[in-house]
Amino acid sequence: MPMRNGRSSSLKPSPLEPGSTTHNIPPAERATLQQTTPPNGEWYPDIAARLTDWLAELNPARPALVISQGITAGVLRGILVGGEDWHGVPVAPRAPQGTVFRIVGGVEQVIHTGTGAAVSRAA
Repeated sequence: MPMRNGRSSSLKPSPLEPGSTTHNIPPAERATLQQTTPPNGEWYPDIAARLTDWLAELNPARPALVISQGITAGVLRGILVGGEDWHGVPVAPRAPQGTVFRIVGGVEQVIHTGTGAAVSRAA
């Protein structure tokens, strides 16, 4: 997915769990992704545009600590490391709440797997 700042993102598959090499969203999980824009909410392309603009403002020479809720985190991870297309936006698979990722150079590493639910709610 091209980024708005003129750079293209590196959409490489990366592990969600140790040993995993795919970012395909399982059919059962895919069925639970939002199907319509929530009232007064953002839709996946809106979230991706906001995140792409935000990423363009970051200093690439400095690390960033990002804390987010599930849907936005899935879109951000999709932009950075790749994901399955959902309404024109790469979305990474869900992870249990509390999961910590390290993303460097388009490669995602699970630092800690959370124990919370992996269910997203409307944005």
